Amino acid sequence: MKRNSKYVILLLIVSLLAVNASAVILEENYKGKVSRLEPSKQIVTMQVSEVYEGGQWVPYAKSSLKNNIVAGSTDNPHIYNELKQGDLIESCILGGAGGEWIAVGKISSSGSTESRMTMVFGDPAKLISPYYDGYSVEYTTAPDCNSCEGTVCNAPSAVVTVSKNNKVVEEMKMAEGMTHIFGYHSDNQYVLKITYNFGEASSSLCPGAEMMMTGPQEISDFTIYDMQRSAILASEVSETEEAIATEVPTTVQTAVPQTLAPTVQPTPSTTSSPGFAGFAAIGALATVFALLAVFRRE
Repeated sequence: MKRNSKYVILLLIVSLLAVNASAVILEENYKGKVSRLEPSKQIVTMQVSEVYEGGQWVPYAKSSLKNNIVAGSTDNPHIYNELKQGDLIESCILGGAGGEWIAVGKISSSGSTESRMTMVFGDPAKLISPYYDGYSVEYTTAPDCNSCEGTVCNAPSAVVTVSKNNKVVEEMKMAEGMTHIFGYHSDNQYVLKITYNFGEASSSLCPGAEMMMTGPQEISDFTIYDMQRSAILASEVSETEEAIATEVPTTVQTAVPQTLAPTVQPTPSTTSSPGFAGFAAIGALATVFALLAVFRRE
């Protein structure tokens, strides 16, 4: 084997180790219906009809999912209050079957062949289907670098942008716990009522962040209702406008956009221990030295 070829192999091995060290937890997207709600156990079970694979929805029978009955945990009270058995939903689960539901969207069944969401509980960036009446939601968060644990930090505020048919309706900086009705003062028949429950941002945005740190990805939590403007009470509007007048905490770093369209599904993490990156780096170095020793002997 030529020396150049040996070094190509060496670089490939080190690259694979580096990718493994920075891996995140697997996310999977399903469509189907609510099979069972168990609020006392904080478990939601769904019957899956479609799985999102390779950038498209695939019927369960043609997917890699082994069982179409998938249970996961969530402590979001709105899910148990608003959903019922048989409701059509799209969902995203963290860690596969038995993991945590990090986003659940209720799908309208109003005669349309395309899925349209009317409610979202969790992280809207993790769902794929559009909202009813042509709406879309994007948000950005920035870390409070004094509150980081491993790969994630608290995000005390979020900048939320609501668009309708690709035209911006309204943009708002929201503090945790704040509710705002997007598009209420427009002529739109439907509006989005959004609450920013809590948020996270990547610690990689903070000064001096470890580039090879491993751990779970950042996840934010919203409650979103796509509803008729006429159903909004005047008292709700005044409450949200009072909240707008209150100063929203300033975030620390430049925000990273989160959108409805997810990127390629991440690879499962072999561990979520904060010390894994160090062990991976040590393993990579050991491999390098061992291979170099072999190359010198040849």
